[in-house]
Amino acid sequence: MKSLISYVLASMCIGSFIYLIILVTYGPVENVQVERIYSVWVASAAIGAATIVHHFNWASLARYAVQFGVGIAAFTIVNIYHGWLEISFLEILNFGLSIFLIMLLISAVNYLLSARDSKLINQILNKK
Repeated sequence: MKSLISYVLASMCIGSFIYLIILVTYGPVENVQVERIYSVWVASAAIGAATIVHHFNWASLARYAVQFGVGIAAFTIVNIYHGWLEISFLEILNFGLSIFLIMLLISAVNYLLSARDSKLINQILNKK
């Protein structure tokens, strides 16, 4: 349960940070509404909750497929709900690809940080 809560909170922080970057880059910041922030939090929390599948004894590809599928679906629904995305196949496909690439980048950074931490731990253990 502790892992689930930490995954949800970490995802909400990452989602909030990305939303802030988008607002600052594409603005206008004056149009920020609390409901939109809540929507980003809910979608980000869904991704965090889906991260728990990495604790299951599934194939790695299946775990990532679930996590990425939940993320793409959650943010697509949020964007359609708020009118940020037109309901056309091509636009939804492009948006889904963008979300996939963002999630892939975040996953790659997390992997690299974990690899670095493992290397540091191994170096410390080898010195003893």
